[in-house]
Formats: sequence, structure tokens, C-alpha cells
Amino acid sequence: MWRPARWFSCRKRLIPRRFAGELWWHVDALGGPADGEEVEISRSLAAGRALIAAGPDGVSSMTFRLVGDDAYPRPAALIAGLTVGSDREQARAILGDPVQAASDEFVVEGVRIRLGYAADGLVEISLARPDS
Repeated sequence: MWRPARWFSCRKRLIPRRFAGELWWHVDALGGPADGEEVEISRSLAAGRALIAAGPDGVSSMTFRLVGDDAYPRPAALIAGLTVGSDREQARAILGDPVQAASDEFVVEGVRIRLGYAADGLVEISLARPDS
């Protein structure tokens, strides 16, 4: 029986069909140790510019600014279809309905995704574990 020389582990979950992007690498890092492999991948993708909150239970939240000197290096790659300046209608078309009609917070696979807006549109994306 033939066997490959090396097996590659599967992702912990399949990516939901409604959107794609680098966001999933950051979601994988939530809950992990601050010095873990998943967090290192997240930091690398963000070029060290993510604001990461971690405690004894691991990483609880991450914030990615999309504008300014400390902006995420590829804002359009975080969530396919959203980038700097995207409006709420675009976000809802991609992420679905927010937690509350008047909020900019969404829950995807149990992770809270909060979008920050300024006059020119989307400027920040935050992720948080449900227990944080």
C-alpha cells in the first residue's frame, strides 16, 4: 500500500463559504499561548502591527488598524471583499447580520468580530474570544 512520505495536518475547521481571507489565521491564534506557533503566524501576517491582548488563558483579542503608520500591511486580505473605506452595507453582505441591528459586531464560528468605522468607512477590525 502506498503512503506519502509526509502527512500534513488539516486545519482545525473548514473555512466557511461566505467569506475568506487572512482573518482565519488570526482566529486560529485566539486562545493559544502568546508565544505559540499560531500567534507567531498571526504576528508575521500582521508584520508585528496587531494589538494583541493575552493573559493566563492565552490570547483573548486582537485588533488590526487598517490606516496609519501601524496599519495592517494588506488590509484587503483580512476579509475578502472588505478593505479600508468599506461601508456597513458591504460588511453585512459578507459577514451576515450583526449581533444587534444597530451594532457593528458580528459573531462567526463563536468569535466576535467588531468593525470600527470613521467618516471615510472601515478603519479597524477586532477579534475576540466569546469568553473575553
